[in-house]
Amino acid sequence: MMRLAVIRLQALARSCLAPLSAGLLLAFACSGAIGAPAPTAPDSPERQAICDGMRSYVLAIERPANLPQPIVFKVEYLKTTGDYAAFQGFAQFQDGSRAAGVVLPDVVYTTFLQRGKDGQWSVIADLTRTDVPDAAELRQIRKRFPKRIPTAIIPEFWRDKLR
Repeated sequence: MMRLAVIRLQALARSCLAPLSAGLLLAFACSGAIGAPAPTAPDSPERQAICDGMRSYVLAIERPANLPQPIVFKVEYLKTTGDYAAFQGFAQFQDGSRAAGVVLPDVVYTTFLQRGKDGQWSVIADLTRTDVPDAAELRQIRKRFPKRIPTAIIPEFWRDKLR
């Protein structure tokens, strides 16, 4: 009799826990897809596409005269959500040698990109600088900074400054 009661309790527990477990698993799986910022894997096509957008931007604004080899990026921070990305990193030559201070400025690029309908990433905001902005510059940055960029992807330093 006791054994039958235990078996029934185990069966009841399994029947109640299975839907609960499935529901929790689904909730956790979906939470990442709903827009939580995510780092991109180092060799992912998305990360490559973002770096391609950065390369186009940097070469267009800096216009280096002679490039002995292609420019790549050492990524320090990269978060995406939906069609937006936050990027921090510096340029170097493909062989790992320094491009900063040689053919490009010695800065850590801090930019925000948006994926276009064609799938290409383009810089929509550039906060790259050599020092911390003063109060007047911060007011200008706050005015210009696109409101559509999700706060969750903004690096902590800038999130605090942009408030």
